[in-house]
Amino acid sequence: MRELELRHIPGEYYVNRLDAGAAIPEPNDEFFWSVTRTGDEVSVVSARALPDARVEGPWVIFRIVGTLDFSLTGVLHRLLGPLADAGISVFAISTFDTDYVLVRSRDGDQAVTAWRDSGIPTLRT
Repeated sequence: MRELELRHIPGEYYVNRLDAGAAIPEPNDEFFWSVTRTGDEVSVVSARALPDARVEGPWVIFRIVGTLDFSLTGVLHRLLGPLADAGISVFAISTFDTDYVLVRSRDGDQAVTAWRDSGIPTLRT
């Protein structure tokens, strides 16, 4: 596996849960906006808590630098293992190009330390 490097995305974010039939709200020119719709729910990660949603947060986001090849294995295992060992819960999102790891804002510095101690370079802005 190639060397992993993480970069912090500035700001705080919220994980919003809406009912399955809910309309998907429009982003407000947010840098990071993720929507997942299933038969059971709509999850929206955004820089704001949405009205009528069950909300968790605030979170901070770290992005794997570069594009990950689909043939790579163990990427999330490598990233999440040090956090599990440190007792830090996560919310992970994968896109076509890369992976994002969200940790609660209060755990951000501890997550950076855990990654650095495990040899994963992490830049926090």
